[in-house]
Amino acid sequence: MSNPSLTAEEIAIRIREDLDFFAAILIPDIATDEFPQFYKNVWTLILQNLHRLSERDIFRFALGLPRGHAKTTFIKLLVCYLVIHDYDINFIQIVCATEPLAENFLADVHNMLQSPVITQVYGPWASSLTRDTMKIKKADWLGRKIILVAIGAGTSTRGLNLDNQRPQLIICDDAQTKENDESDVDRTKLLLWLVGTLFKSLVKRGKKGVIYVGNMYSDVCILYTFSKLPQWLSLITGGILADGSALWPAIQTVEDMIAEYEHDNALGLGQVWFAEVQNDPIGASASLLDYDDIVPPAPREDYQDLELYPVRFICVDPAGMNADSDSNTIATHCILDSGKAGTIAIDDGRYSPGKVIEKTLLAALEWRVGIIFIESNAYQGSLAFWMEEAIKENGLNIKVIGLPSGAASKFRRIKAWTKQFVTGQWILFSHKVHSKVTYQLYGYKTNKKNNVDDILDVCAQGILAINKHGNEIYAASNRVMVEDKEVVLPKIWDNSRVGALLAAMR
Repeated sequence: MSNPSLTAEEIAIRIREDLDFFAAILIPDIATDEFPQFYKNVWTLILQNLHRLSERDIFRFALGLPRGHAKTTFIKLLVCYLVIHDYDINFIQIVCATEPLAENFLADVHNMLQSPVITQVYGPWASSLTRDTMKIKKADWLGRKIILVAIGAGTSTRGLNLDNQRPQLIICDDAQTKENDESDVDRTKLLLWLVGTLFKSLVKRGKKGVIYVGNMYSDVCILYTFSKLPQWLSLITGGILADGSALWPAIQTVEDMIAEYEHDNALGLGQVWFAEVQNDPIGASASLLDYDDIVPPAPREDYQDLELYPVRFICVDPAGMNADSDSNTIATHCILDSGKAGTIAIDDGRYSPGKVIEKTLLAALEWRVGIIFIESNAYQGSLAFWMEEAIKENGLNIKVIGLPSGAASKFRRIKAWTKQFVTGQWILFSHKVHSKVTYQLYGYKTNKKNNVDDILDVCAQGILAINKHGNEIYAASNRVMVEDKEVVLPKIWDNSRVGALLAAMR
């Protein structure tokens, strides 16, 4: 990354102002992609706060970044930057979950500071060291006495008063493990150590701060606890942002992360993915799930035999077709002989009205459904009209019924469906359906506006349809009208016939 046309002074200016340039100099084999804007905003926020910090204040910052998104690398770069540039912070203490991890962190910082370009511009780091151990690096460099110390969480902080100095900045990088958070005793012990021992070791006069970086394992984990305190500034993000885009597409695309969720969810560990990748703990007070709710696992195999689902119907939750619209959602539901209900298939996407009609009728033919429910509100009501026109045009005896809607009752509908799902009264019959539904279930927050809940709502509409139109659902089961003749559709429907029936709508 070193440009021979740049002078040492010009390189120093770019190092100070350009995070990507700085990273490429220190770790050229790793920093092959630019940092996303979120990281650059965090970088600027930390440096500005440290620069403006008064001697009487403490800068406390809680940062949640997803797994697999260069979280530790980002913090190592920050330590190197603070070593090079004078922010009146010369003693930095690094805390990791274990002592070996902390020592590895310090060793990487040590190696990064020996970059040829850093040596060219600022002089040799290694030869400036007056103490060089796995746990402590002391240096006389750039006109300052610099101390870096690495310790494991929960270890003794005695002996860290070096040269009559205390730490000015404490950086905790993944100091809490998931295993620690799962134990009430261990979690409490670590929190007591952090607050009662580690943070109390900070310098009493001069600038001081704590940066706590980790993952949101649960709604009682230490990162979550700190992020809710008014004395802490916090920024928490997931790998998939609120607008549906990827935090860092060069590292992980949305498709990659969703595929990872589907894998983890198939193992019954979807909530782990949300904690590690989305920093979104399941079981928080704002969740749809109550504390004692257990999400049923995905089925071991997909069950596609129609005989398993004697009574079938479709619910449609239409939406717009713009980039910022919710998805149009088409769900095929069923009622079992036992009286339980469930969802067989879900098709969702940003479709045109014509495509929604086409896909809905295709699902009706595939699953031999004789009744379709559409949310009856404004545009949705007009869609029901055109759906009926398409049904008539193709000679099908499929009934269309409008379902009432309303934002005021939507949450109650979804909450009621959630309770049926976790108690085994509503079943999801395929891995794909289970992943789609639980992804929105885990991500839903009652204290958040504009939740993505189209799939949850179309499931909740299934309960509404059964309660209000149960007799009509049973009456319409398995029967359609083709060419003015009522028939019971065969188990295998000729694909060419399906194509002919839908040709007029394409």
